[in-house]
Amino acid sequence: MSKVEQILAPWLELATEALSTTAADVDWSVAAALLRAQLHAPLAGTFTWHAAGGADVTGFPPPTGYDLADVAGRAPGLHPLARHYAEHRERTVLSIDDVPPVTGPDASDYLVELAEHGIEKHLWIPLPPVDGTRRVCGVCRAGDAYTDLELELATTLQRTLAGLQLHADVMAAWRAGHARVEALPRAYDTAEAIRLTAREVAVMSLCGEGFTTARIARRLGISPRTAEKHLENAYRKLGVQERVSAVRRAEAIGVLAPRGAPDGVAAAT
Repeated sequence: MSKVEQILAPWLELATEALSTTAADVDWSVAAALLRAQLHAPLAGTFTWHAAGGADVTGFPPPTGYDLADVAGRAPGLHPLARHYAEHRERTVLSIDDVPPVTGPDASDYLVELAEHGIEKHLWIPLPPVDGTRRVCGVCRAGDAYTDLELELATTLQRTLAGLQLHADVMAAWRAGHARVEALPRAYDTAEAIRLTAREVAVMSLCGEGFTTARIARRLGISPRTAEKHLENAYRKLGVQERVSAVRRAEAIGVLAPRGAPDGVAAAT
């Protein structure tokens, strides 16, 4: 096994688990552990900044001695990477040393604060935005700047991380739809009984929302051919031959939540 294959092997295992089982979500703690080990940083996290303000932050491991959510919440106006991504709307993997600093005393104090916490060197991996948010996976360490090899590796991992995030978004919406009709356990059991993978459930969920194959592919970050293959596998397992029948069948057996059903009303058996 080559060095690249050794690096990517645990990511493939993580993705396989997330895409196979509907009851399994993406284990971001595992992803963070891999990022920390492979990019030589003691802290990794997922960061989401909302268009209306505020941030959702999860650090691995959870830091002690300071409030990471507070630090990240102030990033949009003070952090060089946050300012750069907000202004340029790009998704290139960058380190804090790759972009111009933010000027002004508040920004200088912010960088001093990062250094005091031992997290002044940041590398951010942008993830696909949704509903006006900005999302990144980031790693932080003290002292040494990130090397070209580390930036290259992070860029290689970006596609996998983005794909995991897009899949997690669709599956979260699928679970939320079932939660509204109190039918999630049945959905898990039925999908398992007919051997639908989480990926097939994801494409069927988007199909049920009226997405075309091309749009499903864009939403999940995959090729149209791959999306079509997942749909064909789902049709076969549902015992149908085309998408309208597939959606109706999936709703009838509880794999998809019934469209327009009021809260507490599950699909008919």
